[in-house]
Amino acid sequence: MSRSRIVLLILLSAYHTVCFAQRDASIVGMLKPIVAKIAADPNVGSWEWEHNRNGGYLLRMQVEVTGDDRPELFVASTLQSSKYAHVWHVYDVTGDGELRPYRTTLSFISATPRTEKGMQFLDLFPFADEERLRISDEKPYRVVHYSFSYPTVKETTSFVSEADAIRLQPNEVSQLPKLQAILLADYLANPDAKWSQVVELKRDAGDYYFRPEDKERATKNVAFTPQAALSLLGQMQPVLHSGNAQETTPTPKPPPAPVEKQTPKPAATPRPTEKTKPAPSGFPIVPVTIVGALVVGIVLYLLRRKSK
Repeated sequence: MSRSRIVLLILLSAYHTVCFAQRDASIVGMLKPIVAKIAADPNVGSWEWEHNRNGGYLLRMQVEVTGDDRPELFVASTLQSSKYAHVWHVYDVTGDGELRPYRTTLSFISATPRTEKGMQFLDLFPFADEERLRISDEKPYRVVHYSFSYPTVKETTSFVSEADAIRLQPNEVSQLPKLQAILLADYLANPDAKWSQVVELKRDAGDYYFRPEDKERATKNVAFTPQAALSLLGQMQPVLHSGNAQETTPTPKPPPAPVEKQTPKPAATPRPTEKTKPAPSGFPIVPVTIVGALVVGIVLYLLRRKSK
């Protein structure tokens, strides 16, 4: 293999690892039950779909949480989101770009990767525990730590003081994982659609998420129904048989019976008679004999007169 070809394969592998497949089977598997649940409910489900602007968004971020210098992939659908949290499905990314799902989903809006005492964590922002605040506990702020060891996620909780809670909050936006988004309709229906960096993810009055630059287009995309999404996800398989319906596949006809070859019968040969009559000639025999006799008679008569 040439050196240029090896370099090309390495670059393609690296691109796949960083950017991931546009329609990875693991993500499609994640989406199927979400969309199927909404499609099965013509009332609430349809209402949720519509107010999510016809399918909403897929969100993703890459976060290195295991210490192997290979970021995990976090994916969420805003069809499952609330104003308090997104439901994140976590995937281990292998060296060849395969996505392996963790067993546990995580719920949060934002979190920060952190290393403490040689251990890698993903920490949720500290939040006040009302009971501890009520009794004036010196550590009233709750911190949730997630540690990752494929395929499991371990959750632990600790409590910190207000000063520590402030210290644990990220000081800069750059410390937060970079969030990307794509409309579900684009992800499923447009192979050329790109993920976009989220500059601003807003919530409307109903606490549904949207990006200002997508809002109008997504709202008008009423043709992208839950059933259309299921079809694109490969859920709606054609029904070949229904009840007592007849077989739709035509039954092949038997080949026609071979036609017997007809051997021509020989022409009938007339039966031979005892005496075979000769074929008639061009002139009749009897008339010729009579004419000859007359001619001979005339010639003899003339000769006799001449001799006298």
